[in-house]
Amino acid sequence: MFRTLTHRGRKGEQSSFTEADYIALLDAAHQRLNASIVLVWDNLNTHVSTVMRNFIAGRDWLTVIRLPAYAPTSTRPKASGPT
Repeated sequence: MFRTLTHRGRKGEQSSFTEADYIALLDAAHQRLNASIVLVWDNLNTHVSTVMRNFIAGRDWLTVIRLPAYAPTSTRPKASGPT
């Protein structure tokens, strides 16, 4: 369906997925699975760009759930010292 990109640290080499890579991956997954996709994403700049917002808005089969930027109550702090 999609091959991974290997980053070897060479000068000028692409080191991460671009918006076009994400779009191609999601479209290929949808065509291969022939089903709706639910995607849980953080707030990486590529995930929240205008290009990605337009892409998501144009795909009724794609549901995106965005994680909060900061969730202080998502994990409880560990107790320090004797209890």
